[in-house]
Amino acid sequence: MTLYDIRKGYHKKICKQLLRIRKNKTKGDYPNNADGDSKISVKIAWGITNLITNKPLYGDISGQEAGHIFEQLTKEYIEETFELLSHLRPGHWKYSTHTEISKFDQYRDLASLDILIKTNKELASTLGQDYLISPDIVISREPVDDDTINKEKELLRKKDTSAKLTPLRKSNNSF
Repeated sequence: MTLYDIRKGYHKKICKQLLRIRKNKTKGDYPNNADGDSKISVKIAWGITNLITNKPLYGDISGQEAGHIFEQLTKEYIEETFELLSHLRPGHWKYSTHTEISKFDQYRDLASLDILIKTNKELASTLGQDYLISPDIVISREPVDDDTINKEKELLRKKDTSAKLTPLRKSNNSF
């Protein structure tokens, strides 16, 4: 299966499970991925719809349900294509939706900042209330154990003082 085939399959799933044409007597019919009050948005949405299907389905899906379906289909598409490219980016990859960003090493300090903001009114008024974000889709690489790192050649020894902070090394992760 090629990347093209996977993309076509992704579009087919979107057309079947997500994309709907809304009937509207005053505005005219428009795809549910458009802002019905914006002519340019409707025009762009029709352009996308016409590119991926010639038989769109009519109906309505709530915004929340549509968002959930889109996230899931897109996560599956990313996972499938990323796995095909694993020879370019080896490792054990994890694909998730709605994971707090502070769970990832490079953003861990945001959790501390969030606590400070919530307990300090001056900081809250300056920086805003909600400092932690939850991305729709996250791709992360699982840390590896020392045996894997040393698979072809001993690169790390337990008594060494180097590589004690890298998130790539499993022994440096507490979660």
